[in-house]
Amino acid sequence: MLFEISQRRFPPWQAPVAGALLLALFGVWDARSLEYPVTVRWLAGHALTGAAIGFLVALCDDPSAAGTLVSRFLALVSPVTALLPIVGLPFNAAAWWANRHHRGLCRTLSRVTLVAAVVWSLTVTALLLLVK
Repeated sequence: MLFEISQRRFPPWQAPVAGALLLALFGVWDARSLEYPVTVRWLAGHALTGAAIGFLVALCDDPSAAGTLVSRFLALVSPVTALLPIVGLPFNAAAWWANRHHRGLCRTLSRVTLVAAVVWSLTVTALLLLVK
C-alpha cells in the first residue's frame, strides 16, 4: 500500500507552490528561533526561494524529457555554474557528459554553457595573469 502511494504523480505546478509554502514556514520558524521579527520581506524572500527551488524540481522531474533526473538537473543549473570561473567548469563538463546522448533542450543547453564556461574561465585566467 505504501509503495502504491509513493508512485503517485503530482502535477508540475504544485512543486513551486509546495516549495514556497515550505520555505515560508521555515522562514517563520527560523525567525522565531533567532528572535528576529518576521517581516514581509523576510517571508517573501523565503517564499520566492522556495518557489524557485520548486520550479527547478518541476523542470527536472518532467518524465517526457530525455535523460535522467541527474542529467536534467545538471543541464538546468549549468547556466549558473558557467558564470563561476574555473570552479564551474567541472559542473558544466559533467552536464555535457551526462546529456551528450540525449536529444533536446538539455543537450543544447549543456553544450552552450560548456562553451561559455570555457571561454569565461580562459578570459578570467588571462586577466589574472595579465594583472599580476
